Amino acid sequence: MGNTTMKTLLLVLLTLLVSMAHGGIVLEDAEDGTTDGWRQNNGDPACQFENIYDAESYSRVIRFNGGGSCVLGSHWAGGSHSLHISDGATVISWRIRTTGQPFNFYVVASTSDGGYRFFNYASASYNHGLHHFNRYYIHHGLAQDHQVNTWRRFTRDLSRDLHDAQPDVDIIEIHGIIFNNGQGSLLDDIVLYTPDEALLEDGESGTDGWGLLNNPPGSSINNIPDNDMQGRHLQGHVISLEETNGQGIGNGYRLGAPTGPDAWRQRGKSILQWRFRQFGGPPVHPIDTGHVEDPDALEFRVSVQTVMGQRDLVYRLGGQHLGITENGQAIHHAIGDDRTIGSTIDEPNIPDDEENPLGLWQAEARDLQQDIRDFEPRNRLLSVNAFTVRNAGLVDDIKLLPHISESYRTVFEDAENENTNGWWVYDDDPPGAGIANLYDADRQSRVIETSGDGLNNGYEIGRRHAPGQWHDTRDDHVRWSQRFAEDFVVYVALDTTQGPRYMRYRPVNGDMGVDGNYIDFGLGAGMDDGQWHTFERNLQQDVSAFEPGNLVLAINAFLVRGSGRLDDIQTFHLNRIFAAGFE
Repeated sequence: MGNTTMKTLLLVLLTLLVSMAHGGIVLEDAEDGTTDGWRQNNGDPACQFENIYDAESYSRVIRFNGGGSCVLGSHWAGGSHSLHISDGATVISWRIRTTGQPFNFYVVASTSDGGYRFFNYASASYNHGLHHFNRYYIHHGLAQDHQVNTWRRFTRDLSRDLHDAQPDVDIIEIHGIIFNNGQGSLLDDIVLYTPDEALLEDGESGTDGWGLLNNPPGSSINNIPDNDMQGRHLQGHVISLEETNGQGIGNGYRLGAPTGPDAWRQRGKSILQWRFRQFGGPPVHPIDTGHVEDPDALEFRVSVQTVMGQRDLVYRLGGQHLGITENGQAIHHAIGDDRTIGSTIDEPNIPDDEENPLGLWQAEARDLQQDIRDFEPRNRLLSVNAFTVRNAGLVDDIKLLPHISESYRTVFEDAENENTNGWWVYDDDPPGAGIANLYDADRQSRVIETSGDGLNNGYEIGRRHAPGQWHDTRDDHVRWSQRFAEDFVVYVALDTTQGPRYMRYRPVNGDMGVDGNYIDFGLGAGMDDGQWHTFERNLQQDVSAFEPGNLVLAINAFLVRGSGRLDDIQTFHLNRIFAAGFE
């Protein structure tokens, strides 16, 4: 990629090596300070781009000017600049901040039918499906998630989006990214990865886990063979939510539960994806853009636990988010007009018999963490517990996927196993210190509690010395949550090229630097205020701040002095392949 064929080959090779090592490929993060790899699509002079520093996100980004068509890699399957990514990673994530100008984000891929597809993610509120303009385009709208001058991360499962249109066709290779229009937009962190998904419903296990919500007589939940026109009966069974009582949205159907023993308590996966069709009245052609015949055609509700308490994320037809509703307990997002339930509009210059069939399956993918922060910026998702549907229709393939950063995490402790395996009191003078696994009502999850004589006792998970070391050679970031109402010290034990190092973090302002094998950092005064706080440290950056040239080789243990509570101790690594430079 870039200005020469050699640079292209080097980048492709390095990309594939990174992919094999870590399960993901960073296509662009802008941290190299250049625009290498980007070019004008078909020589479009309106395509202008530059690499700038964005103070809001504390990182470098790509800014697009002129509103033209720009490409990273190849704009078609046989292009000489093709990325040639064929390792099976088909979930794509990117961050974007727009000025309100319409945009299209395309992914170019070759497919198993010998053809190719343009996956078109557009600033529109509907899905055109496969037949938008021609048989090579698969169109999905993002407009209702798209907010002006606000960073937003999108994640799409390319394989799922393809299979919704053509279930018997698979992706073979990813060749490039095209960004059209979007004048003034900022783009960053384009990543392909293979997530560890949690499948909650695929229609192949009857109706297990489903229940009715005090519905009037005449509602039922059934498992039926798939009869959709686009699937050609290749997608197995689906869940049919039915009613004969005429109450419409008054009928509720739930998988999981908001609380209690039936709650999923799914943690570490913040993207929910599902398919649906046959909601509301029969699909209509043609309709006007923005038309919503029946605002009560459907409602999807996701029950979650957050650091601020229980929330329901509510998704309904419409063009405007209502935000916080139901006395602060729900957050409403609009998901578009009647095209969301399968109606169509007249496409200019396209014969009717080439336009989309009515009533296609629709795929919805929601970043639950982002949907919360859109209206509660300081809130954070803890767990996903239930999925509720109101009104009759078909649903299928309900699954949770990790956010890109979640997919790179190694979780060493989340306390959900209800034990303290792996922990020990490494400094038990004075005696009597203990470690417990218990339920924390504020966090709505299990946590680890250390109790003893303040800083005089120390606790460790992993080991500084073998045996028992984590010896995590893949990761170079650490993240943890804690609640302490007294002084504390957190240590992370590392192997580095200059020997063992202990990163020491305290509730003070300012960084103290090197003290023998210790490197001291402040987490900020007041972090011992008895509230839950989450910290994330780039360990390589912390080491380099005081020992330039010293490289982190392995993360071995997490230690703490003080009495308090801990949760979600994890490490991760995000590859920055463009930082290699190729200069």
